[in-house]
Amino acid sequence: PDASLLSAHIPYALQNLVEKITRNKIYASVYWKKDCFGLSAETLVDKAVELKYIGGMIGEPQKPTEFICLILKMLQIQPDKEIIIEFIKNDDYKYVRLLGKQQWRLVSWHAQERSAEDVITGLLDAL
Repeated sequence: PDASLLSAHIPYALQNLVEKITRNKIYASVYWKKDCFGLSAETLVDKAVELKYIGGMIGEPQKPTEFICLILKMLQIQPDKEIIIEFIKNDDYKYVRLLGKQQWRLVSWHAQERSAEDVITGLLDAL
């Protein structure tokens, strides 16, 4: 299925790439409620710059990391491909770059012109 068609008809359809239990834990987290709720593509960059580590769920009660919260937010707001590529090109903040790469890998299965690995390899070769 074409993700762009799917997302045009079902709001937030791409967020279902994150398992339901994980999504529910993210929605219940303080970071999500306090810092992610009203983010747009432009303001998400500021939060991404603040990342100190990457990961999914941590600790015994399996709390979501800020990284996985931002991944889910990106799946919800579905930023333009150019924005994701700019995340990947970012040389100053490695976690912003990783956030872009992860987002690209999650949503690029519907891209028709080039695969995620082609784009990432091309960007890395340019360094």
